[in-house]
Amino acid sequence: MANVRIDRLPRIDSNLRAVKNAFPQINDLGSLALAEALIANRGRLKLQPPGENVGAQLINIPGGWIASRMTELAIRHISLDPIILAKTRFEPIKTDCMEAALREEFQGRPFHYHPLDTLMWELMYSSLRNIELKRRNNIVLKITRFPNFNKLKHCDDFDIRLAALCARAPISVAGLETGFPQNKQAIWRFVVTALLSGHAILVMDRSDGPAGDTMLKSVSPKRGFFRSLLDKLF
Repeated sequence: MANVRIDRLPRIDSNLRAVKNAFPQINDLGSLALAEALIANRGRLKLQPPGENVGAQLINIPGGWIASRMTELAIRHISLDPIILAKTRFEPIKTDCMEAALREEFQGRPFHYHPLDTLMWELMYSSLRNIELKRRNNIVLKITRFPNFNKLKHCDDFDIRLAALCARAPISVAGLETGFPQNKQAIWRFVVTALLSGHAILVMDRSDGPAGDTMLKSVSPKRGFFRSLLDKLF
């Protein structure tokens, strides 16, 4: 699998710090513990779920993949179960030892590379479904890698709309709330998921700032920015 840009890890690190500050309710999530372990170990980690016959998964953030003998469906089942995730061991892999770790784990047996961003989206999105979020700080974000919604189980039509809006230009969470005041929980879940899965970048933290407000002011309030843009997109 081809490597992605080397700035992916520090970008996710800044995203993680921003969402923890903005939504402190997520700090106790098991899925957040996985994200923090990945950051702490420079994006390379071996996950060993409980059970004698359960194979390990090797995660590589700089490469953007998770290597496993399991199918993508099986990996999702293990990773999305909070009880299993709580019992899963996180073992660091040294930066220059990824190839050796692959050889040691799979020993010539066939395995698959699965896209890491898909797994992280599923993991974060499903973890947030039963949590009532409360926003403390504003965030300005932009979608830089559009999610492959055809492969995502945990998403809905509103997430596609939000992704389309955030892909056009940087926009603040407060701005999204203005456009969709009845959907704040869904907006916040999308923002956290998009940032921690690596689909979005953090443009500004702790401020409403011009990056998040310019677009809103450029459209007549009679028509509304969101209604005009959604009409063009859908």
